[in-house]
Amino acid sequence: MSLRKGHPMKTLKICLLLCLMLFAGCASAPDMVSTKKSEGETYSADDVRKMTVDQPFLISGDYFREKEQRPAIEIGKSEPERPKTVQPVKMHQVAPEPRKTASSAILPIKVGFLLSQNLAASSAAAVFRAIPESAKNFPVLVMDQEEIAETLQNSDCLKNEDTICASQNLGAYPGLRMIIMLEQFDMSEKFPANISARFSLTDTGIDFSYPGMNFGKVVQQKEELPIVIREIVNSVLSYAVKKSEIMPAFCRVFSSENQKFHITAGKLSGVKPGDQLKVSAQGNLVKSPAGLPAGWIPGKPKGVIKVETLFGKDFAACSLISGEMPKSQDIITE
Repeated sequence: MSLRKGHPMKTLKICLLLCLMLFAGCASAPDMVSTKKSEGETYSADDVRKMTVDQPFLISGDYFREKEQRPAIEIGKSEPERPKTVQPVKMHQVAPEPRKTASSAILPIKVGFLLSQNLAASSAAAVFRAIPESAKNFPVLVMDQEEIAETLQNSDCLKNEDTICASQNLGAYPGLRMIIMLEQFDMSEKFPANISARFSLTDTGIDFSYPGMNFGKVVQQKEELPIVIREIVNSVLSYAVKKSEIMPAFCRVFSSENQKFHITAGKLSGVKPGDQLKVSAQGNLVKSPAGLPAGWIPGKPKGVIKVETLFGKDFAACSLISGEMPKSQDIITE
């Protein structure tokens, strides 16, 4: 039996293939850990290994997006801090502010309206009806007409229209600060109607009567009459409040009994038991060359009193804490 000889070219190809396989097995392993990037390449061998071997899911594109979103850090500059998580602040309930006592507030201005003896009450009724509503717009207490009449019934103040006399009586009790007298009020019967009015103002704190205030208005229709009269009363009260600023708001002692002093400020004035009030001498009014009030110089401090009990419409009984015994002409402030 004879052997078949192989083709010489086929034998040569087999030898070459065996040589290539031998050299490939002896070659060094590929670089898969180097972090250096060749010129023109975006990723290093280490990057490729992470994407394909260590973490193959990154090949989806998450790795590339992370690379693009991370800001580059310039040399010499620190990496910007990431925003810290803000912890919720535990809120504490804030206690409401305590209500202000009379000693931390301003005493209201007691105001009284008088009617001239030359005017009939019916003709001025519209003016007196407007007073309560207008008074709501100002820091005033309008005193009751009956109480004013009772205080002056034993004097000739109204009969003689002596405002200084009325000031001395009403300033002592019930403690009026401003006395407003309606001296004249005229209105034509048909509309459009002309209204003319005149008021005088006396400050019991400084015993001074200011020049009269004159008003002239035209009312087109009867329905406008209450509005126009209220505007007039508002102007009068505004003027009274402004003039009262020449000296602090105050009250006075009108009587005493068993070491208790009765003052002309109580519940309506915002005074409460336990409040401490200052007592000072009357003080002095300084007038301008024209004879008008230019200012007021406070009197010497005399002591401190304490509110013990409230009584009546707007009065209080007080005791002496320190200093001299208060007198009726002294002024009591907060």
